Formats: sequence, structure tokens, C-alpha cells
Amino acid sequence: MTSSADRTAFSIIMGPRKGMKERIVSLAMRLQDADLETVSRTFGAQGPAIWRYWVDAMKAREKAGMTVPSWMHPRKNPSKTKKATPRIYVANLAAYNAGRLKGKWIEPSTDADELAEQVANAIGGNVDRDEWAFHDYDAFPNMGENPSLKDVAAMAELLEEHPYAIVRAAQSFVDRDDVDALRDWLDEGYGTYESKRDYVEQYVDDVGGPSALGRQAIDSYFDYDAFGHDVLIEADEEDRERYEGMSDSEVGQEVIDDVYGDKIPAELADRYFDYDSYARDVFMEVASVRTPEGLVVFNAR
Repeated sequence: MTSSADRTAFSIIMGPRKGMKERIVSLAMRLQDADLETVSRTFGAQGPAIWRYWVDAMKAREKAGMTVPSWMHPRKNPSKTKKATPRIYVANLAAYNAGRLKGKWIEPSTDADELAEQVANAIGGNVDRDEWAFHDYDAFPNMGENPSLKDVAAMAELLEEHPYAIVRAAQSFVDRDDVDALRDWLDEGYGTYESKRDYVEQYVDDVGGPSALGRQAIDSYFDYDAFGHDVLIEADEEDRERYEGMSDSEVGQEVIDDVYGDKIPAELADRYFDYDSYARDVFMEVASVRTPEGLVVFNAR
């Protein structure tokens, strides 16, 4: 457990960012070495932002030569470093119906013939003559009790190429039992991100910055509120009187209209681009699923 002195030290080390510091302190007190999944589950939509600030703050403090107690460090998400082995429990139905448990866990082969041999060994019989069923799945999509062994082998092959969490996420958009459709969907590509904003920031950076998105995007997603706030900070007394009673957004819009007309300069567009609003609109058309690995965004539509 941490002491009052520890909590005070942590509060100072984290810095003054409004609202975030209190959440981080609360997080460290409650969770002790939490990972991203736990942070997101605890703080909901704000989880990824809190996690990102926590990680960045710790790196900055250590780089500056500050001593940071071990309990303040966020823990790497174990789901990113440990891969579960896909398994299926094969049961002998004759024994099961007679009230006896007979079967075993197998790591399904990617070859249908080899998989049939695994099933036969598990039930101690013949896959064509004896009744069998898949009664449980572990790190493997549930394909029912009596699926086609060819389809199961194909799914096992897919799991060698893609993480289980990604495959499960993709099943939200295609027929979950159609392995070929699932493969086609995944072959279109995907990426894993901490948040929707993280995704659009990377996308915008890849295309050359907000100004490269075109005039319509610049006009639609310019952050007048942030721009107006900065204008008021730097304004002289005369301008402050002029803008008295106006909101930050209103100030921003008036300055843009007066100084730049209907063409916001690329430099300002890049600096004051509203990534959150842009992300909200982009994700109305993007296929994405939140998983333990992060936010999975698919290229397929």
C-alpha cells in the first residue's frame, strides 16, 4: 500500500495538467500497476487518454532524471506479450451420454486429415464410426459442436496468421462460420490503436497533415474554440475590450473572418485541427471493434 507521502509525491511528479492528474493519482491508488485494459475498463471512454498521459509522464520524468517509485509505473498489457495457444476440447459422445467423461484438449492442426487423427485419438475411436463433439474452445472461435473438420483446420490456419482477438473482432462484420469470407476480410488489412483519435492522428500524419485533407476538411474541423482561446491570451487591452462577452469560439471565428476571410492558412489548419470531431465523423464509416489488444480498425468496408 502507498502512504500519504507517496500520494503527495505522485501528485507532484505527474504535473499540473487539469483533471488528468487527479485521475492518474486515483488510478494508481486503486489499481496498483494497472494495464491498459484495466484502465479502460475503470475509466471508460477517458481510459486511453489517461493511459497515454500516464505513460508519457513517466517517460518524461525519468528522462529528466527524476526518481519515480516503481508503483507509479503503468504495466504493459500482458495480452500484447503473451499469446494463448488455440485449443478445442473433443468429447466422446457415447461415453458422455452414458454419464462418463471421455475426451481431451487438442491443439487443432491446420491440416484436415491430421485434425481427424487428433479427434480420433482424443475420443479413443474412429471419427467416422464413433460419435464425437467439440464441447469447449479456448483462444479459438466457437464453431459449434459438430463443425466441418476442413473448416476447423482452415480456422486454425487463420489463427496462425492473425491474433485470436483480431479474428474474433472480424467475425462481427462477416458470417462468423464462413472462414473464406473471414480470410478475405482480414486480407484487406487492419491496425490496432489506443483510441479513435490515435487512429485519425496517424492517418492525418500519413497523408501530410490536416492541410493535405483539402479545403472542406479544413473548414469543417478547424478548432475555433482553441484558436480563440490563444488569441485572447495574446490580445492587448484594446482587443480584450473588443472581444468582451464573446466566447472563445466566437472570438476565433471573428478573427479568422477579419484576417483570413474564407481561406484558413495551412499553418493554422495544422495547428488547430479538431481531431476529436474528425474522428467522430470518420468512425461513422469505419469498421472498428474494441478488443483487449486495443481498438482494431479494419480496412475492409
